[in-house]
Amino acid sequence: MSVSDFAATDTSSWRHLGEKSHYQGSIVSVATQTVQSPNGAILEREVVHHTGAVAIVPLSGDSQDTVLLFSQYRSPVKRQLLEIPAGKLDIEGEDITELADRELQEETGTKAGYLEKIAEFYTSPGFCDEKIHLFVARELTPVEPRPEGEEELLATVVTVKLDLALQLISQGYIVDAKTIIGLLIVAEKVYNG
Repeated sequence: MSVSDFAATDTSSWRHLGEKSHYQGSIVSVATQTVQSPNGAILEREVVHHTGAVAIVPLSGDSQDTVLLFSQYRSPVKRQLLEIPAGKLDIEGEDITELADRELQEETGTKAGYLEKIAEFYTSPGFCDEKIHLFVARELTPVEPRPEGEEELLATVVTVKLDLALQLISQGYIVDAKTIIGLLIVAEKVYNG
């Protein structure tokens, strides 16, 4: 099987028959979708719609082998997490590169001389349509951070060598999915060109 085989997957035989909304918030909404499978079965699926987000892997150091992580409390999981900077698409029509630049400044107090989108992925497509646009940031220069909320005010920036960050993943200290994905993709690019 080749890459082109995956790109050519036909989903036209699935039919979306409708959707019933249950909750509408500022970031997420919850609905029940009714779909018909290729063999005619009618299925109901609970779905969370999300506005989407950006995430940034900020690299620094002379050899670009150091990453800036953001340590913050996450109430849904009741613990402090070590993450790459990120932010949700909550301003209608905002350019994702501008959002990535703003989030980087707010969360790390740095501005990127070079900011490139390197991937996009769904966080949990079994029930949610949230898509994260992943960026790498290089040539960082200090700026005054602009924290937005109480959680950001209490968060701290942690500077870690990229190879240590990979060890923190394998040892279970970094457990945030976007951070794991971002660090692994960037490490592949840094170490394997």
